[in-house]
Amino acid sequence: MKELGIACRVRMKKYCFYKGKTGKIAPNLLKRDFEARTPNQKWVTDVTEFKLFGQKLYLSPVLDLWKFFGLLKSELLYLQEFDSIQNFKAELIEYLDYYNNRRIKRKLRGLPHALHAQQALSVA
Repeated sequence: MKELGIACRVRMKKYCFYKGKTGKIAPNLLKRDFEARTPNQKWVTDVTEFKLFGQKLYLSPVLDLWKFFGLLKSELLYLQEFDSIQNFKAELIEYLDYYNNRRIKRKLRGLPHALHAQQALSVA
């Protein structure tokens, strides 16, 4: 890549384990089985942190494991520059709408997540 003058625009994923005092640990009901065969079978939440303009913003979506969500930072945060926190929030809302309602996935038979979930629920 260096010889061709090509550079990766997405940063490597950092993992930082919290070493402070922790609260009550929830029981491990999924036992690391994060695969769901149908919609509404397994719901989880996660927290992601955005550091912009000297501030931290947190997003904690509820996720249906039947469909991941890991592209948010790669596709939104690392590839764009934002003018302000308000600009970032507006872009985040737009991205979430796009990801759920307009982005097609081959794995979902060429449908966006929301439409594929609707169809799967109507068949079930």
